[in-house]
Amino acid sequence: MFSVNSKLGDLLKSEAAKAVLEKYFPGMAANPNISSAKAFTLKMIAGFPQALMPCS
Repeated sequence: MFSVNSKLGDLLKSEAAKAVLEKYFPGMAANPNISSAKAFTLKMIAGFPQALMPCS
């Protein structure tokens, strides 16, 4: 089970979770800079304004 406390790298390893991320954030998995964010949780990423993610 995944949550906002899941690390992006773990989410990208799951085809189902990756599909959800791609639905809401197209191109995320293919972004060349994504490797630098794999250790962050979704909650941490949502805190960055440039992530354009809701914080709640």
